[in-house]
Amino acid sequence: MPHLFAFALMVVICAASVGLAVMQRALSLAVLASIGGYLAPVMLSTGSGDHVGLFSYYLLISVGILAISVWQSWRVLNLIGFAFTFGIATLWGANNYQPRILSLLSAIPDC
Repeated sequence: MPHLFAFALMVVICAASVGLAVMQRALSLAVLASIGGYLAPVMLSTGSGDHVGLFSYYLLISVGILAISVWQSWRVLNLIGFAFTFGIATLWGANNYQPRILSLLSAIPDC
């Protein structure tokens, strides 16, 4: 499946999960959708080390959690989002970080 199509499909699934969780006031649906969303790239990883794709995907899930928090104050959902994002970022940094990545970012001119 092409990456762009998969990303678009995840946008639709994330939006549907947010909508259903808010309309049904179902914390359990929101928690299961979030945990499943955060674990999907971990379980389906190809080992390519595409950090831009990974963190773009996690940004999408975090925006979904932000959208839910506008209508519902489910603190546990915010904690799940923080824990998974911080945990995966820490694991990625420990296993895949290379100093050349930072040097590539510093070579980008300021706008």
